[in-house]
Amino acid sequence: VAVDALRGCQEVVRLVSGFDEQVAARQYYSAIKTLGSLKDVYLPRVRCYAFGKVLEASVPHMETKLQGAALSDMKDWLYSLKKTTRDIGRHLTARMHTKQRSWVQRDSAATATERHLVSPAVQFVLDEEFDRDEPVAVELMPLYQCLHINEKLGRRAEFRRSFTEDRSNQLSLILDSPVQFVSGQLASFDAMLFDIIGFFVVEHSILASAPDFCSRADVDTLWEVCIARLSDILARSIQAIRGDQNVSSTLQGALTTFLYVQEENAYDVRKLRDLMMAIFGA
Repeated sequence: VAVDALRGCQEVVRLVSGFDEQVAARQYYSAIKTLGSLKDVYLPRVRCYAFGKVLEASVPHMETKLQGAALSDMKDWLYSLKKTTRDIGRHLTARMHTKQRSWVQRDSAATATERHLVSPAVQFVLDEEFDRDEPVAVELMPLYQCLHINEKLGRRAEFRRSFTEDRSNQLSLILDSPVQFVSGQLASFDAMLFDIIGFFVVEHSILASAPDFCSRADVDTLWEVCIARLSDILARSIQAIRGDQNVSSTLQGALTTFLYVQEENAYDVRKLRDLMMAIFGA
């Protein structure tokens, strides 16, 4: 009996050591399985010993260690999204510019009746060649990994609140970026629009792949916040925008493209259209 007990304790020590190594190596799926074995299989066998009581007391610390490591990786991923989202926004904006040019060419070659019938919404349907482009890929593995760990630890709700807050803060950082509405210096505003587009492509990807984690209402709330903040940014600079024809026309073009991109990605752009009407009268 004593030999069996010793062997059981040795196995527990081996598993604890393996758990630490797995966390250090970022093998989180293996670590959560090891932790589950310790809790469900081995802990009941050694709970009667002093060693077992020490192990039982250390389990919450092990859970927190695993959760913290996975969360740290996810936060690194969130930070790295800054460049990714801008690249996505820039790519989709360039793609939409190409579409818009094709619309102009198509419209100029059409009869008066055809021009009347073919609206921008219909143009989307006609652009089959663009629909064959490779879809924008967003790496979501760090999110899934962290979600899985927190679900296994019974901390899903806590993680969801933390993630929602992190994304809200990221959107605020984008919208707090300094911009200038001066001729020849609109690159900062273009960058903000790229970031917004990329941000909501990521949100759309999360919603599509994990609808039980992220709801449409969550995404719509962020979008409403974005439009409200964007409206405020433009309203504060309305005189500068209207006072320079070059700024006004360039900005109108940028916002029109932004509107089409977001509409194509299933976001409600009616308030944005109203905003543009108020600013540009068209």
